[in-house]
Amino acid sequence: MARSESDDSSNSSLLDPQADEGWEDVEPEEEEALPVVSFFSNDTFPDAKSMIEDCKQRYNFDFIGAQKQLGSFHSKFVQSFYLLHFVQR
Repeated sequence: MARSESDDSSNSSLLDPQADEGWEDVEPEEEEALPVVSFFSNDTFPDAKSMIEDCKQRYNFDFIGAQKQLGSFHSKFVQSFYLLHFVQR
């Protein structure tokens, strides 16, 4: 069965990102800010970065530095959870 030009143009229009214009959400999704609890106290922070900086300044605990010493990327991810669990004991 032969394909016509109209079949090709309708298929290409389905894949064309320009054809999706106007379908954006009216209200953009906003990420819900969840407070982050400190490793060493019940203090809360607006994000992980500020909590890690506070731990570094107040408790001389460099989480990022300790993470870098753990090894490869895969094991670093898993060992970060072990480190976090150890610190929170």
